[in-house]
Amino acid sequence: MIGKLIGFSLGALVGKSLWGGLSGAILGHIVWDSPRNAAAAQARRELFLEYICQALAKIAKADGVISREEINAVEAVFDSLELSEQARRHAIDVFRSSKVSSLSILDITDAFAEDFDDAHSRNAYMIILCRIASADGGVSAAELEILEAVAIRLGLDIEDFVYTRRRGGGYSRAEESAEGFDSRGG
Repeated sequence: MIGKLIGFSLGALVGKSLWGGLSGAILGHIVWDSPRNAAAAQARRELFLEYICQALAKIAKADGVISREEINAVEAVFDSLELSEQARRHAIDVFRSSKVSSLSILDITDAFAEDFDDAHSRNAYMIILCRIASADGGVSAAELEILEAVAIRLGLDIEDFVYTRRRGGGYSRAEESAEGFDSRGG
């Protein structure tokens, strides 16, 4: 039950809608509530958090500078997960080390996809990335290119990706091209 509540809170925060909340509740059920024992559930939560922190660092840095708005959005994700102080410090450490690691976001996404093969986890990963990419008021061409590559790697249907981007990032490829974006929302 706690997974559904945390998931709903995260989904509503990130997706800024009831649909986001419902998606989050489903993800919370899968990630937190479904595993058969507490140790397996905790390990799965930690693994999801590890991947998302790594990917968040890469998408936030994609346009060259991590803005205050992106940092605030990452902190909002951490808040919505209700991390313990120790888990929060670990998440911040993973985020910081991932900014300079040699792994690409596609390497991280490939590893994530191996461990999380369900659609709900993959959609949640994508929604969170889109939210961070758009946190500074716009999505740069570099961020857009990365998001599209991540969606392909996750095996998301392009139509689902467009919908996810609308929910998480407030934009649609059908409405604007990459040239229409700049770091200020252009």
